[in-house]
Amino acid sequence: MACAALLTDITFLSEPALLEDFDYCSPMSSSGEEVKQFSFKLPAQASSSAAMFSGFAMWCRVVMDDVDIIEVRGTRSHWTYVVALMDTKPTFVKAPSEIRLTSRIQPLADPVQYTFEADVTPV
Repeated sequence: MACAALLTDITFLSEPALLEDFDYCSPMSSSGEEVKQFSFKLPAQASSSAAMFSGFAMWCRVVMDDVDIIEVRGTRSHWTYVVALMDTKPTFVKAPSEIRLTSRIQPLADPVQYTFEADVTPV
């Protein structure tokens, strides 16, 4: 989960989670919509007692083998972050809080369709 005032200004509010995983050498035959639920916690000991939540940042992580991994997060790359903004304005989030994400991926659509729903709850 992230707060982004500009696409070049992203502050990560929690640890990342795996949204989608696929193997180009062994493509899966998906039969339809894939729904996943995530829970991101902004702990009480966060760097500040409050933060602004804009949406979810997504990026590529390519695992070539046990040694070679291309990690886009934290590097300059032609692969960029994709930020799914959840509202027209950032939401004030006071620590501790939990942000729940429901993702729906329709892999058989052309192009693939992604839908995200978020809920911010004080803990």
